[in-house]
Amino acid sequence: YSVRDLKVDALGFSFDQANPVEMSVSGMGTVVGYPGAFNINNDDSLAAYFTAASGTFKLDVDSSTPATASITAGEINIANAIETIMLSGSISPDDVFPGRHETEVSFDIVVENLNDWRTLVTGTDSGSSAQAAPVYGSFEVVFTSGTSSLKLEAAKCAFTTEFPEANPGGGPVTLSLAGIVTQTNAGAGLTATVINDVAAY
Repeated sequence: YSVRDLKVDALGFSFDQANPVEMSVSGMGTVVGYPGAFNINNDDSLAAYFTAASGTFKLDVDSSTPATASITAGEINIANAIETIMLSGSISPDDVFPGRHETEVSFDIVVENLNDWRTLVTGTDSGSSAQAAPVYGSFEVVFTSGTSSLKLEAAKCAFTTEFPEANPGGGPVTLSLAGIVTQTNAGAGLTATVINDVAAY
């Protein structure tokens, strides 16, 4: 089928350990069409794809300069809050309209101490009382496959977290971060850089 005036409502990337990177996308449009015939012409069974094993991961919870971090999993989700405009006398939307643009992220990081947790709660890694003001950090995720690469980065991201659970059996401590990307003073939010063999889009 076909959809007229289609706009992307949500776009997400997720990765877990060394597994392939997964992408999800959803859209919204107006009039749906049903062609009489549909032919599949593309075979992507042998297409190259990104894996987290070939990536580089940087993060800092309280600065605009991310550093290499022990990240085990993560998600980056972009939402445009698309709404349909329904006119009286029609069963199909007349148009689709974007709402507030939001980018939410989550990362699981293995930590050697609780400095990052203390920083997010108190504002500094030596603080002793909770503060109301958000702490802004940054991240950079790069996936590569041959000469192709995808880089997703943000210089201002408000992170939150909870105290990590203790495992009576021991083992590594994982800090789960949730964040919302905000604009810097220069107006930049999430930046995506794609390098491949396509000259222009």
